[in-house]
Amino acid sequence: MHLSKKPNWVVSSFSWRKIMTRSSDATGLVMQAPSDFRQLACTSWQLPPCAEGELQVQIEHVALNFADLLLCAGRYQIRPEPPYSPGLEVAGRVISQGHALSGRRVVGLLDYGGLATRCNIPQHHLVDIDDDVSNQQAVCLPVGYGTSEAGLFHRAQLSSNDTLLIHGASSGVGKTAAELARALGCRVVLSASSPERQEMLQAQGYEHVFVIGDDFRGQIEAVFGPRPINVVYDALGGAIAKPSLSLLGFGGRYLVIGFAAGEPPLFPANHLLVKNVDVLGFYWGAYVHHDTSQYVSVMKRLMKKVSQKIIDPQYIELYGFSGAMEGLSLLEDRKANGKIVIDVTKNG
Repeated sequence: MHLSKKPNWVVSSFSWRKIMTRSSDATGLVMQAPSDFRQLACTSWQLPPCAEGELQVQIEHVALNFADLLLCAGRYQIRPEPPYSPGLEVAGRVISQGHALSGRRVVGLLDYGGLATRCNIPQHHLVDIDDDVSNQQAVCLPVGYGTSEAGLFHRAQLSSNDTLLIHGASSGVGKTAAELARALGCRVVLSASSPERQEMLQAQGYEHVFVIGDDFRGQIEAVFGPRPINVVYDALGGAIAKPSLSLLGFGGRYLVIGFAAGEPPLFPANHLLVKNVDVLGFYWGAYVHHDTSQYVSVMKRLMKKVSQKIIDPQYIELYGFSGAMEGLSLLEDRKANGKIVIDVTKNG
């Protein structure tokens, strides 16, 4: 399910600088130095030959993430040497001449560099797209759904008998966690930053939504009893961590996903010891380098869940590099109601 917007080629503050030569075979949005994303410039260059283990991919769709804004600004955990392009999630076709996989539709997770028309990508970063899954659906999977699928089921070992508390459920990654957990059949408890967010989540069919406040723990225990949570999925961090840790029962797991609220929380080791609970750090992007078999397994499971209509990625499709600038602006203003997918084949 998706919304589609007509091409909008006029984007304020966008430096539309094209450098075209006959030898160039890739075009993309490039940062010459870490800065505001509005300094991205449309640039062309010649790709080097693929290194051993790499495949060249004709990129057709790119999904944008908040991490792309951080990459542009030089504030992401991965800090490439300029010039560089943002873009972590790509879908397209293998075009390496003479390779057995040439012509195959693939989706991939990159450290950066995907906001372009072509890219050389390590083969183990790529997964085949099922015939009944669109590029747009597939490109929504690696970051958000991948984080939640691997975090919940591999790292935190979530089961259908568990009660899961999700912080940041209205964010992109939080939405995927709620969707996957509901499909599993476990009890899903969500936090909301305001009554308005609470109503929005309830309108999506989530029954147990609690507004973060002075007595957050008390609100939940009044409904479910003492220490009712088996797994906490925390994309917020900050002050909510302390009452959330107190809600974990014996053998509970606290999954650290991110720190959207600002400060990384500190966990008292004596509480972990006495309560027999685990705090699990989880950075999904590392799996593509350190546990590629798990990465591929997760992506194949997600592809099957889309095929079987267990999950339904929601996305907004924009067009061309101008659309990418518009999409990054929506992310910056937190106005993206769904994943932003860019069709990079439609440039004027």
